[in-house]
Amino acid sequence: MATKFQDHIHLSPSIGGSPEFAPDTKYVLYSRSRVPSFQGTVKRTITGLLRVHTQKDPTLLSSPIKPVNFEIEIKLTDNGSKTAYEQYLDLEALLAEKILFFVENYHPDDGEDHTNFIKKVYATSVGPFRSFGPGFVSGTVPITLVDTWRGNAMAQFIVSDSFTTDEPAPLTSPRNAEPTGTVVIQDTQNNWSIASENLEASANTFAMADPSYASQLQTRKPGIALYAKVRQTNAFSGAADGTIVSWAKGQHSTTLADHEGFLLDTTIKMKKFGDTSFVEDSYIPFSPDVDTEITLILKTQGSYLLVNDQLIRIYNNDATASLYAHVMASGALKQPPEMKRFNVVDMMLSGYLDWIDNRYAKHEFIDPIDNFGVGVGSPANHIYEIIWTPESGESILFDYGLFGSIDQYQLELNESAVPTKGNTVKLYRNGGNSELESAAHTFSAGTTYNIHLHASKTIQKKSIVYVDGVEKFTRNVINSVSDGSADFVISGILTTGNVSKITVYEQNPPLSSLEQLKAIKG
Repeated sequence: MATKFQDHIHLSPSIGGSPEFAPDTKYVLYSRSRVPSFQGTVKRTITGLLRVHTQKDPTLLSSPIKPVNFEIEIKLTDNGSKTAYEQYLDLEALLAEKILFFVENYHPDDGEDHTNFIKKVYATSVGPFRSFGPGFVSGTVPITLVDTWRGNAMAQFIVSDSFTTDEPAPLTSPRNAEPTGTVVIQDTQNNWSIASENLEASANTFAMADPSYASQLQTRKPGIALYAKVRQTNAFSGAADGTIVSWAKGQHSTTLADHEGFLLDTTIKMKKFGDTSFVEDSYIPFSPDVDTEITLILKTQGSYLLVNDQLIRIYNNDATASLYAHVMASGALKQPPEMKRFNVVDMMLSGYLDWIDNRYAKHEFIDPIDNFGVGVGSPANHIYEIIWTPESGESILFDYGLFGSIDQYQLELNESAVPTKGNTVKLYRNGGNSELESAAHTFSAGTTYNIHLHASKTIQKKSIVYVDGVEKFTRNVINSVSDGSADFVISGILTTGNVSKITVYEQNPPLSSLEQLKAIKG
């Protein structure tokens, strides 16, 4: 593939077909300005410290969003089917009306695939038409295109099955998904049939991974997502649980340790690779005989688990290169799964994906500080990001919990050779009176560490602690809290002080990520 500067751009509200898969209208480029920017504020505190609030990419360990806007000028001439002015009117009709697909003039040659060069933009100004003469035979048109921030995040369907065509049992396997891709079905008892755009189950005998609906082998890549709209039907005899939605290391694998994802039970359970059983979570809303949307998004290592667009859990434990997407039965005498949609999607997110939730608040301190406090209001579930560069022998203590409540916990980080402290990450309850959990971690002076604390008042009632993306421990720590409306607080106390940033996340997807979730549903 030859990628170079071309004499034209592509700009259109629709994408053409093979072989280019590019926006289906070309324009000759007259001039171009590429304008990077960032979203945020730069202010000073009353003590003179610089405080920067930036809108960051909805990721962990990522830089601020830097949208790239374009000021372009295109040349219009009579093309045989439309005059230059008629083409200008077409462009004018796009102003503030639609999200446009845009390929700037640095892209592959004609006849080659343009997919990875497509951006989503919004036209905020079109014109005026600048004629090269007294008529409108030819001229130029300036256009301002604003980056949508996730403009290079185009969802590409690897598999998309909406079960359009009725088919009696047994279903053909491999199956040509409708409309896209190929899946492999294991169903020795002929449980599954397709009717009225549903994958339906009958009351035959079930077994682990029989029936099982699986994708072809997918190489792990950040942003590969499994989306399934499933129904845990209780219309048949057998135990209440039955449906597994997962990424697995083997197609139709009957080894539970091979799976990472959810089990639909009387509640919803979950597990990561290597675990041999699913863990019950009584909080996650779930009702049998009701459609439930499951989304599992792969990271470079681990995955994000969502139920009905709500982030439930983050795993950081495994970097297996190749996996299969599954919806399957969990064992004998269980309830069989039914399904309305099965998608495997490449979200085409550039760089390292650590998709995460909406930034509720962000407090970034350019100069080191000795202590701080952040009250984050009523949202119940947060991810705290702490960036720490320890000094020799330093220990820092972070308090988090409910205002005015005994349910307060402390996360302690130690860079110390002192035997009573050591190099550890520790979690305490009730102001540090009782150690709940600890894990060894070598913190070295002068090295910067990213610590993430997933603290919850309702979902799972757990705290999960990561250091540089590695899960150190998970702990039930707020078992007595049932009121999701009280304020939540995090504060830090430092002996020598060198915390550069603290970031607070709310556990809800941001608009850009919600658009991604809509895209992968098809």
